Amino acid sequence: MLESETKGGFLLFFAALLALFLANGPWGAAYFALREVPVGLLVGEFALEKPLVLWVNDLLMALFFLLVGLGCPWASSSSSSPWPSWTTWGRSWSSPFSTPRD
Repeated sequence: MLESETKGGFLLFFAALLALFLANGPWGAAYFALREVPVGLLVGEFALEKPLVLWVNDLLMALFFLLVGLGCPWASSSSSSPWPSWTTWGRSWSSPFSTPRD
């Protein structure tokens, strides 16, 4: 698993480095023009058109929160997890104000 995470880290690093060179080099105007290219979605009479940079940001943010949600240890009900699941947490927690159960 570490190998795939390392490859992903290197890929992100080199993509950021490439973007820095493109934005600050002689191709800067073309780079910023590409970011503002309108991209749309048309379904019947429904049309949604936004710049490319907004589509990329929204997609990456959705992917990020999906991966965070999949990686939360308390989101699973597995008994091998050291964290209590949300479904059993309320039952295992005792309050000084609660009445004792028989």
